[in-house]
Amino acid sequence: MGTEVFVLSFVGITFFVLVILFAGIALLSTLFARAGGWAKLAEKYGVDQEPEGQKLSWQTLEVGGLVRYRWSVAVIIAAQGLYLALSSPFISKHPPMLIPWTEIKQARRTILFWRRAARLTIGDPPVSTIAMWMSLFEKVRPHLGRGVVIDA
Repeated sequence: MGTEVFVLSFVGITFFVLVILFAGIALLSTLFARAGGWAKLAEKYGVDQEPEGQKLSWQTLEVGGLVRYRWSVAVIIAAQGLYLALSSPFISKHPPMLIPWTEIKQARRTILFWRRAARLTIGDPPVSTIAMWMSLFEKVRPHLGRGVVIDA
């Protein structure tokens, strides 16, 4: 009888810990989406369908100068714009978005995880910023308007 009570207690505690863990992850994900600007971007540019285009998986981005998504963003360079979606099943509250090329207003040099990067200003007035490594920016650059040049 003592062993049965122990096993039931262990299962109950394990279940409780898992529920708390997943609730904590969901809460942090929501806070990161709001703090970094993903939520604002998705509110304005959110989409339900993935567009056709060049798909680049497992990209690293920084949104809003605050929240970094390392190796966890799917990017599609489409005719309509820049599509972003999180690849991680553990991160919620980050709906996919398609930012029209005309909404990318400025590009500035920056550093992201100790590598050269470009920080794009999205919207006018600005909704948020997105920083990406130069290797990704070079693929995005041909789609940007003539007025969007990377400054020093």
